[in-house]
Amino acid sequence: MFCKLLHLSLFLLLPCSMAAEDSLSMQLFRSVAKEQAGHNVVFSPVGVVRSLEQLKAGTAGETAQELHKLNLGTPFSATGSNISPKLSEATFADDTLALQPGIGQVQRIPLSTDRQKAVSVINNWSNKATQGNIPELLSTENLTPNSRLLVLNVIYLAEPWQYSFSPEATQEHDFTGSDGSNIRVAMMNSGETEFRAAGGKNWRAVALPYSKADTAERPFYFVAILPRADAQGFAQHLTQQKLDIILSKLAQDEEDGVRSIVRLPRFSAHGRLCNLTPTLKALGLKHIFTTEANFSPWSKTPGLRLAAVCQKACVDVQEHGTTAAAASYAEIDEEGEDVMERIVFDRPFLWIIGELTPNSTPLFMGVWEGVE
Repeated sequence: MFCKLLHLSLFLLLPCSMAAEDSLSMQLFRSVAKEQAGHNVVFSPVGVVRSLEQLKAGTAGETAQELHKLNLGTPFSATGSNISPKLSEATFADDTLALQPGIGQVQRIPLSTDRQKAVSVINNWSNKATQGNIPELLSTENLTPNSRLLVLNVIYLAEPWQYSFSPEATQEHDFTGSDGSNIRVAMMNSGETEFRAAGGKNWRAVALPYSKADTAERPFYFVAILPRADAQGFAQHLTQQKLDIILSKLAQDEEDGVRSIVRLPRFSAHGRLCNLTPTLKALGLKHIFTTEANFSPWSKTPGLRLAAVCQKACVDVQEHGTTAAAASYAEIDEEGEDVMERIVFDRPFLWIIGELTPNSTPLFMGVWEGVE
């Protein structure tokens, strides 16, 4: 079985110096890791970048300028590599939204009138594009009657190792969680096979090559980093510069590099849907999230704005390879009254008994804290 990863495009407020010097990918990763602390984290930086690139095609004026100022890094390309990810894109528009001819292929769905049906169509597309790995990208709670346009992309990867782990060598092994609890996991063992390895003051790392890495111009690896302290703390301080140091040490040639046998858990992880909107705003995207945004290449409808950029991803690491998938989407909605379909009074609240007229005096009022 291969390891599968699924991507869907996604908050971390960093000190200005770190944010200014660091890459978009690392800032987004720290955001997702912080948001999902205590849970398995699966994230695709490329998926989010592709969502932003998709938005570029539909914007103009100040909105487009803002997107172009954001450093999205080097575009992803599998050319010359030893991997073959499947990339898919789709655009879904509300039945009532007037569109420009240049928007390209669009599927019409009832975003504003029948969200259950719209969500079903979107999830069916995600399920198919991710080979069944992300069957439910959205729920009706992720959309409102103001939703008008969704731009989606998917990355699906299924690659074998260059050197497979023997299933017979996989054994139950102790694993200590970040909360100190001990569990038993299926631990794969590389046996006599040694892999590229490196270490620093507070980390050790290994690089597992995918098939044909030795002949590829740009070989891809599965890199596992083991912090000496807690992984969450390490993730929150991982910058592009620090990651580059790790990768450069792993990339050293055979004479200078370190080799090591490996024991790695066989694992699967499904990340939760994560919203990257706060992080993108902190990185400089402001105008596009307001009703002053300019989406005129796609629609002349006034009041359109970017509502959210989100992602859901998963990964599966087995003896014979890796499968990974990520689905990302950018939601564009229309200015309108706030939609309040459900209000849950699950924390202290104020209450009033009185008239609904200005300047009237309440008969009773108070605050309920949930205790007698």
